[in-house]
Amino acid sequence: MIRAKSNSSGILTKSGHIYIWGTNLYALNYIEYGKFDVTTPKLIPYVKFTNNVIGILSNIPKNNIIDISLGEYHSGVLTKDGMVYIWGKNEFSQLGLGDTHFRSTPTLIPQSSFKNEKIISLELGYETSGCITESYKLYLWGNNNAGRLGTGDDTTREFPTLLHPSKFNGGKILTIRLCRDHSGAITKSGQLYMWGYNGFGQLGDGTHIDKNIPTLIPQSIFENEKIIHLTIGEFNSGIITESGKVYLCGNNSFGQIGDGTTILRSTPTLIHPSYFNNEKVIALSLGSSHSGAITESGQLYMWGFNKFGQLGLNTDNNEYIPKLVPSSYFNNEPIIELAIGDDHTLVLTSSNKLYATGHNAHGQLGLGDTNYRKKFEFVVDINNL
Repeated sequence: MIRAKSNSSGILTKSGHIYIWGTNLYALNYIEYGKFDVTTPKLIPYVKFTNNVIGILSNIPKNNIIDISLGEYHSGVLTKDGMVYIWGKNEFSQLGLGDTHFRSTPTLIPQSSFKNEKIISLELGYETSGCITESYKLYLWGNNNAGRLGTGDDTTREFPTLLHPSKFNGGKILTIRLCRDHSGAITKSGQLYMWGYNGFGQLGDGTHIDKNIPTLIPQSIFENEKIIHLTIGEFNSGIITESGKVYLCGNNSFGQIGDGTTILRSTPTLIHPSYFNNEKVIALSLGSSHSGAITESGQLYMWGFNKFGQLGLNTDNNEYIPKLVPSSYFNNEPIIELAIGDDHTLVLTSSNKLYATGHNAHGQLGLGDTNYRKKFEFVVDINNL
């Protein structure tokens, strides 16, 4: 499992080991606060998360950690027993602990904050955090500027706050996505709700008006198909439907929508399947101004802003429609995972080899230096971690 957000990157191995690298201003990498950035994958030294005890490396329970999420300056993990541990910057109470104190070590969010339900999904935004419980209820907390928490106001929440199911017409929440200023969710019935800042039309409701409560995006926009995947970039949103079609909306200054123009889109716009060789798309990820997708055969397509080489095409030219990345860059192996930060990109091949490209000022590529890369470069074989 690979993750990228802002200027940081992370891995969760099959054995439950966590590696994080990149910016360390607020101890995202769980090393000394603000000491230095980390330029290679760094094992988090405390990884036993049972009750409120953080054990040492020799006491790692195998497979106890099942998910990892990165915010801009905070990080979190989800355990097999449905508990959330979180650490890092806390200026807007994004840690959900009832205060604004920075935490340099993983800290348990009390289960009572979720009415003693187990957590099944964890998502961190830039200054916000969210969880889905075993009964598919959604809790959000942290910065609420532009109504990004969906609570109907702009008041910061210090503790996990339930978004009542009535806000989703009684629907159960299957997916939550958070980024800088806007948020989105998919229900079990495949409906899409969006809320928060909408200056670039990234909510996809056909307006540029902020929404402080979840707003249903009409199913008719997607030819009445169910939504199965949602990803959110800085000022964009991307959707995959059940037939593998891709829709994007929001800012398009650098072609990051992928429709061949630089026209802002305030409603989800279909990216023609021919751009993906008429294959189904199975994964989609968005950065601050670039985008990427994986097709069912494991082909990787990238498009949008490319000043730092984040498209991995061995150029710095922007691309306005999806561009196939040569499979030879990955030893002709299929791509199975894609994670995009602000201006860097990570991919994982079918044999668990990690490659990276793009911006690297904080060492977020994991290559041991801070030099940008214009072409995907091998980082590590995760099987050996």
